[in-house]
Amino acid sequence: MCKIKKDLHAIFKKEGLSITVDVMDKTVNFLDVTLNLKDRSFKPYRKPNDNPLYINTSSNHPPSIIRNIPTAVERRLSSISNSEKSFEDSKDIYQAALEHSGYKKEKSTDCDSALIPLL
Repeated sequence: MCKIKKDLHAIFKKEGLSITVDVMDKTVNFLDVTLNLKDRSFKPYRKPNDNPLYINTSSNHPPSIIRNIPTAVERRLSSISNSEKSFEDSKDIYQAALEHSGYKKEKSTDCDSALIPLL
């Protein structure tokens, strides 16, 4: 394992980059997902102090784009959450960012709350 680590460092250094390799870690943050290799679970990940920002509903983007942002956010969070609990634990920050961008919370017909744009 040590040779592989040294080889990786050499390859990245040659390109003017650096890499951190932690051997034997059971949890890995990759892009916007935390992967737990021990229990094979995954959940959304955000860097510390990262605040999501979305297109404002009053921007000059096509209405179809604006209308689909809440659905896309919900779909992404759902796809990177392996349980309802991990989804529920992560959704508040994204919901607040959507509301800050002009999307309002509205009850849907199936009694679940959904965020829709104020158009």
